[in-house]
Amino acid sequence: MATIVVLEHRMQDRLAIRYMAHEFIPAWERAGHRVLFHRGLGPPPAGDIALLHVDLTVVPESYLGLARRYERVLNGATGDIRKSRYSECILARGDPWPGRVIIKTEANHGGHIDDALRVMAIEAGLPTELAPQSVMDDYYLCRSTRDVPDGIWTTPGVIVEKYIPEEDERGNHLRIWTFFGAEERSNRYRARVPLIRIADTLDREPVPVPDEMRAWRARLGFDYGKFDYVKHEGRYYLLDANRTPGAPESFVNDLTVRASLDRLAGGIEAFL
Repeated sequence: MATIVVLEHRMQDRLAIRYMAHEFIPAWERAGHRVLFHRGLGPPPAGDIALLHVDLTVVPESYLGLARRYERVLNGATGDIRKSRYSECILARGDPWPGRVIIKTEANHGGHIDDALRVMAIEAGLPTELAPQSVMDDYYLCRSTRDVPDGIWTTPGVIVEKYIPEEDERGNHLRIWTFFGAEERSNRYRARVPLIRIADTLDREPVPVPDEMRAWRARLGFDYGKFDYVKHEGRYYLLDANRTPGAPESFVNDLTVRASLDRLAGGIEAFL
């Protein structure tokens, strides 16, 4: 049996986030594996495999170097998951686009997680390699590029994208693909609102994973994670790539979801 080391930011346990990877641990332990957490940059414990689970959009080189001490590292190539690495919809000021646009941060979660970890480290008197960055409470939908405030175009860490919805007579849709090795779950969620969060969804249905998303997974180097995407006018567009997806209590208490999480946890076996 293997020793699995989960590598996280030194302040990450203070975020009080319920992570999906943490939900895998009971299944790993039932399979006979030992799971160790290592938070921070101190000497890491010995292990057979490490999971890079640092909840930052861009992982500092110090943490990447720590991960490279292990012979096998999951998600070791996902150090930079800024949206500009994969978005096919980013607009610059003056680009012709007749439709609606959406304002986002380059960082995941509106930049809040990155900023929280930086601030907590400073408040604890610890050094941090994280610079201040843009933080947004939500994504903002505008009728056209003309409605985007001038300052947005030049704000570091903020992007403007074409709004490319997946919608039909039943409502708006968001596709979510979660994977670990060869194990995966893929659903299309329906909502009435244009900017969909899981809390907004009315129902879900299983959908196949398109080749385009598998290609993005290979390009971005993901062994484990979650992709949000849509199908718009016959094309698939990746909207968000996340190496540290969460698992809200209401989500994991769904018995079908719980079963799928246990199945996803088995994805690690291919790497051992």
